[in-house]
Amino acid sequence: MFALAACAALWLSGCAAPLGPGYLIERQEVRVDFSPQPQPAIRITAEYRLQNTGNQPLDSLDVRLPGRRFRPLSMRALWDAVPIATNVSPDNVRDTELRFSQLWKVGETHALKLSYEIPSASVGDESLGYRAAETAELLDTTETSVNSLLRRARAAFDTRLPAVGRERAPLPDSVEERELVGLFTEAVEIGDVDGIVALLTEDAWLTMPPLPHAYQGAAAIGAFLRGAAERRGAPLRVVATRANSQPAFGCYLTAPEADAGRAFAMFVLSLEGGRISEITWFAGSGVFPRFGLPRFLR
Repeated sequence: MFALAACAALWLSGCAAPLGPGYLIERQEVRVDFSPQPQPAIRITAEYRLQNTGNQPLDSLDVRLPGRRFRPLSMRALWDAVPIATNVSPDNVRDTELRFSQLWKVGETHALKLSYEIPSASVGDESLGYRAAETAELLDTTETSVNSLLRRARAAFDTRLPAVGRERAPLPDSVEERELVGLFTEAVEIGDVDGIVALLTEDAWLTMPPLPHAYQGAAAIGAFLRGAAERRGAPLRVVATRANSQPAFGCYLTAPEADAGRAFAMFVLSLEGGRISEITWFAGSGVFPRFGLPRFLR
């Protein structure tokens, strides 16, 4: 069962994706809240910024609720903060048709907010009453993904609770932290996977949000890193920065015979004592400018 405290305010992507051609999703953010009152329920809020990139105005848009237990009319929709009508789509009974009061003209950008609630099957249960398989069905995903999200949610709460029985992380920019970061940087740049694994705690995690993949323990993390290095075919170069007061790195990949490395990914380290308790990997380079990191590294 899902424990309420472990899963509250969990952020996901792709829970309520608009359907059909003719527009561009400039931004999307989906929030899943687990609430016990007045009745145990899962509340989903999805916000999108959409641009009409087609060749004609649109008077409606179809969207789909995840899972197979919903009726389309249970959705509430706001278009630029104004309520709009929702009806069962004439093309598919699983879809909801959003009908605009004014035409959505070509090139225009608007904000869409969708919200709906999934009541618990067992009222009063401390855990909301959903097993992983049921939650996977509700959110149109796999049970493995649900369990991975649950582990990450619990880990996130653990980091915000007093560190009972755990060693504290070194102070930012302390000698201990600089030494650990230096060893990690060297191991990454020379492709020394064994050296990276030697810096991990016994129960360390490697996660890759928003992807559901997660690896725990030296053996699993080492195997993943070796496979990733083999697929890349070249070692990474890194530039140190900080994210959420934690050591972080911009990663650059240099192709054979190239004179510069291109921005590839970013990862953030969580420290415990003198070791690394979690590596969080963010694929892509979209956030590099926010951290003052260059797109190319010579």
